[in-house]
Amino acid sequence: IVEDSGYYFGHLSEENDTKSILLLGDSHARMFIPSLSNELKKIGYLGFHPSQNIIGDDDLALKQVNKPELLNKWIDEIKRLSKFYDYIVLSYRFTKFLNGKWNYHYDEKGNTPYVLKTNLNLVNERLQQLINLSDNIIVIGPVPESAAWGPNLNRYRFGKVLTSKYNKYYNENKELLGLLNTLENNNENLTIILPEDFLFDENRSFKEFSYSNGSMLPYFYDDDHLSITGSSKISKQIIKQI
Repeated sequence: IVEDSGYYFGHLSEENDTKSILLLGDSHARMFIPSLSNELKKIGYLGFHPSQNIIGDDDLALKQVNKPELLNKWIDEIKRLSKFYDYIVLSYRFTKFLNGKWNYHYDEKGNTPYVLKTNLNLVNERLQQLINLSDNIIVIGPVPESAAWGPNLNRYRFGKVLTSKYNKYYNENKELLGLLNTLENNNENLTIILPEDFLFDENRSFKEFSYSNGSMLPYFYDDDHLSITGSSKISKQIIKQI
């Protein structure tokens, strides 16, 4: 169902006592809708995603540091929405915002350490505001990016073999991972789910595909967005937390 205010998914019911989640974020939130909807239907939960309707395409108001009227509008709307939902689930492409890289395997230049620190402070501020709005909030950590997407290979390093190493992922996200760990330790109402737990095996080798009944299904549909196959285990983990 599509309305001006966003997207409903999961268990669609007229019952007033239906449990529900508010899904916040950018395209990294929307990529979970198909698999998360399937899981919510199983337990009779409703999901809602307010897609780009509050202050345009700035889904977490991270660009509004010098525009307090827009930031306040965003906070007021999230505060209003949070009253109607039992859980907030947040997924956002933090890595790109923090580091200023479209894909960190190919973009050699990114934000300066000063800009990275400034952006990290903004992320911390926004997460703290969300934590204060809900008794139950789940934040999805950074998604490891794939080096194998064809357009990237052709555009940047044609003929050069790049692989998605854990160390590369960690070095690009260590400041954010540290922040998320600190926030989780200091807030009982916050749960962090890390996609790395599902996309690297016990040897920290990157998993690009799922193998089932002789079929090979990709976990990604581009360099940083998960397919329904790639997102399904994370969606199941969200359900475990609620």
